Amino acid sequence: SVWPVAVHRILSPVGRRPVEPALIDVPAGVGQPSSIAVGAGVDVEAEQTYLFKHAVTRIPGEGAFADAHTLVVRHPGQPERRLTAEKILIATGSSPVRPATWPFDNKRVYDSDEITHVDEIPRTLAVIGGGVIGCEYACIFASMGTKVTLIDRRTRLLRFLDGEISDALAYQMRAHDITLRLGEELEEIGLLNGTGRVETKLKSGKVVLGE
Repeated sequence: SVWPVAVHRILSPVGRRPVEPALIDVPAGVGQPSSIAVGAGVDVEAEQTYLFKHAVTRIPGEGAFADAHTLVVRHPGQPERRLTAEKILIATGSSPVRPATWPFDNKRVYDSDEITHVDEIPRTLAVIGGGVIGCEYACIFASMGTKVTLIDRRTRLLRFLDGEISDALAYQMRAHDITLRLGEELEEIGLLNGTGRVETKLKSGKVVLGE
């Protein structure tokens, strides 16, 4: 879950430390691992605790395929390693979309990577997108007292879930004072000069103000 890592990054100064790419080797009990996951952008100290708890070996380095079932792992100052597995999972993460017309400034408008480095917890927050990451950050900030409005053009959260689960999530989010603007399309995001606030205009004519 993103909860412990994200909250740790937001509330603690150590959340600003650099992260490093990681290759994670998941043992199959005996012999070679049954699966291998390659990832990047991990908050190493926090993640290491969870991995150790679940007996997962973490191997720093850069991985390259030697064949369909073999990875060659290289790390400066260490001998080359070869890991084989029946299945290999590539999980290098993703990068947030940054529309050119949105006024990203690292002060009022952030993407999902930058939001973990805010200097203070905002009183109000508009979250654009009701996918997994959007819902997670909406819940995280709401739990810390921020008044959150989540905006998504789809009429239901996380459509890949069973409808009853999606409805239960929406119910619980509303119960925690998160305003859901579903079925709403974004028209424009702008900074209100002299107010330090962000104005989010929707095509329906509604306007959402936030810090």
